[in-house]
Amino acid sequence: MGDNKLWLGFNIDKEGNRTDEKFEISIDLLRRHGGIFGSTGSGKTVLSKCILEEAAMEGIPVIAFDPQGDIASLMLPGDPKELASKGVPPERLKEYMDKVIVRVYTPASSKGLAISINPLKLPDRNADQDDIIRLLDNSARTLVKVLMKVAGLSRSWEGKAFAAIYELLRTIWEGEKTEVDELSELADLLIADSETVGVDLEPFMKFSERQTLATRIRSLTVGSSQLLFKEEGNIDFDFLTKPVNGKTPINVIFLKTLRSEEEKHFFIAIVLNQLYSWMLRQGYTEKPRMMLFQDEAAPFIPAGMRAPGPKETYLLIFRQARKYGIECLIATQSPKDIDYKAFEQFNTIASGRISSEQSLKVLERILEPIAGEKKSEEIITQLPAQHTASFIFSSADLKPKVSSIGVRWLLTKHITLTEKDVQMHMKKLRAEQEKTPRQTDGRGADRSGDQEGAADVS
Repeated sequence: MGDNKLWLGFNIDKEGNRTDEKFEISIDLLRRHGGIFGSTGSGKTVLSKCILEEAAMEGIPVIAFDPQGDIASLMLPGDPKELASKGVPPERLKEYMDKVIVRVYTPASSKGLAISINPLKLPDRNADQDDIIRLLDNSARTLVKVLMKVAGLSRSWEGKAFAAIYELLRTIWEGEKTEVDELSELADLLIADSETVGVDLEPFMKFSERQTLATRIRSLTVGSSQLLFKEEGNIDFDFLTKPVNGKTPINVIFLKTLRSEEEKHFFIAIVLNQLYSWMLRQGYTEKPRMMLFQDEAAPFIPAGMRAPGPKETYLLIFRQARKYGIECLIATQSPKDIDYKAFEQFNTIASGRISSEQSLKVLERILEPIAGEKKSEEIITQLPAQHTASFIFSSADLKPKVSSIGVRWLLTKHITLTEKDVQMHMKKLRAEQEKTPRQTDGRGADRSGDQEGAADVS
């Protein structure tokens, strides 16, 4: 750990000029989670990446979902001369390179480091009973949505397919099993007799229909779909948070390799379900254990009645992550696009340029409990004219609660990477991962050696 401060930029004076006074926050501030809002070109991704750079340098591992390829460029060091000209000591870049490992994972693709999921891992037994129901519900519902989109399951079957899969998973969980090893095993259990399974599924779905459902599930284990579930790279949060040769990992999950929104929702939902169970096993801590970042968050935590796979688990994690040391950060263009229940758990808001009247009204309601009614009104009047990379940073835990800041220059290049870019930069690291023998911790979790994906930014 360094000085336990994250240097995000410089204060801006009342005339709108950037000063030489650094704006820093405590590493503990985001324990109560944060949201970054701003229209396209406002600099919200730059501020997000600045926070991730700083967190990793302070020893906080990062897991970042990257829908567009903007976050993956954290692996590309910036130009020391350019940094110096922008008021950032080049020594900071050396510190970043000495302290940080950036690993880019590409689900369903061999372009970057391998990562895969088991959608049938069951909730931790230490979870609250209501949360267990939510997690089982989410796993079943998300799998059915993928079957409808990818495997041709009829929409008219959605309700009964969900009921059959949910009841089966619940029965397996009550039988004290921790996971169903493969999708093909789930397919077999759907058509097994009730004595074998432990539950009569006939009231939910007729046998002939379960046969069809089982066939659809097996179709996910062939072709391109199987790449999501391959054994190689099975997600392991112990590994993702473990330092490598003293360096803190930034784990970027590059979602552009997933071809549909349904696949992205499915993948994130399963990762979050498994993160929640892992989080419970770690127990209470007062120290930051991990930072979880979702860029372009709106499709995954949408406002209103829409409930894509990740939404319910994100809301659950936002409610409970603080006591387990998980700091959550999201970025999106407009707060009106995010479910209001998320903001009930957020204590820090960074607002960039926003001009939409509807978005400003929603933001004002979010800011009032943090900054107060009068100050919130002042913030809202300033936002349409905000300069790029200028933000109004509001937190109930800061003194003063509201500050105008200019984001510091990034230590890394701020460019959008393609799959080919990732393949080029991860080629050597991918080869190292493939050479590393796969080990397990006794529960089937990947426990590959420390050199797996040990990519630093130098």
